[in-house]
Amino acid sequence: MWYRGAVGFGDEVLTSELPTHLAACLRNAGAWEVTVNGDRVVFTGSGMGPVFSFKWPVLAPFGCGELQVDSARRQVRYSLRMAHLIAFGCAGVCGMAVFGLATGMPKVMMILFLPIAWMWVVGGSVLIGSRVFTEFLHRAISQTPKTAALRETGAN
Repeated sequence: MWYRGAVGFGDEVLTSELPTHLAACLRNAGAWEVTVNGDRVVFTGSGMGPVFSFKWPVLAPFGCGELQVDSARRQVRYSLRMAHLIAFGCAGVCGMAVFGLATGMPKVMMILFLPIAWMWVVGGSVLIGSRVFTEFLHRAISQTPKTAALRETGAN
């Protein structure tokens, strides 16, 4: 299962530098592997790690992903894989089910509670993770070398 989206950028961003810059930002965020191939950046995430902390890890919910710089549309399209997040949510809910059975929780309560718990764990992680990743991309793009800055340094 993949989560897809796009983040736009203005004309001042130097698109030739953007893939390399995004790769550096992904490495700084803890990506295990990052490969740049033209306008495409492929990465392997940092794993689930310390998800239950006050600072949400950017790559935690996503096992791997791909960024594609689209110079014509002035946007970075992204695809983020969520398979391990879904597996983690299923394992957590199965653990809750075992605990519920062991403590004698009524089966009707479990039938009602467990799907809600799964949606909470997985859906919440997707909502928070996608927002944090989008903010990360906005920050990374805003720190990319600008064409105006290059013209100023070339003029001196």
